[in-house]
Amino acid sequence: MFYDDIDPEALATGIVRLSGHAMNAVWETCAAKNMEVLADIHTHPDGAGQSRSDQEHPMVATRGHVALIAPRLARSPFDLAGVGVYRYRGAKRWDVLPSPRLRWLDISIRGEQ
Repeated sequence: MFYDDIDPEALATGIVRLSGHAMNAVWETCAAKNMEVLADIHTHPDGAGQSRSDQEHPMVATRGHVALIAPRLARSPFDLAGVGVYRYRGAKRWDVLPSPRLRWLDISIRGEQ
């Protein structure tokens, strides 16, 4: 599910802003499909560090929620090295987690055994 699928105005200001009504729809959709939100992901034009806005306005302000930031506007969908991974601790505090290492994915894409 993309941010602008949830809220057509989500990207109108140049940063992601979801209305409370839109987030209610997310929770209702998840409940109806017996699913849950595990993480959110967005891109940055350069690196994968959190901006001040990222830190102060988590997409899901629930302790333990994971936020992913893809560098270089996610131009390479299979290059997960360098993806920023952050776990919300509450009260605008975050843990920085190691970037994913998915060698099995890289191998399967190139067709190696």
